[in-house]
Amino acid sequence: MSKAAVRRTTSISPSIKQEVEASIESALFTDFSIFTDEPDAMIGIITMEAIWGGLDSAIKMILIEDSVNEAFDEIFNALFSSMFS
Repeated sequence: MSKAAVRRTTSISPSIKQEVEASIESALFTDFSIFTDEPDAMIGIITMEAIWGGLDSAIKMILIEDSVNEAFDEIFNALFSSMFS
């Protein structure tokens, strides 16, 4: 996950931020304490990044949709107000 993705995801709420922090700690613990052999190395971090990366993609789509809807609302309001004034 990129730095921007982490910031975007953790800005949702304090509980999401805590969950992201806990999942990072858990992934690091798993990879460096449990799965220390090569075939399973880094599986915790890879899985964690995939999960939070998917959530970040959904957040980006929602933000884009909200921005587009807001822009259309402003355009339609401007059109209607100019037509009826």
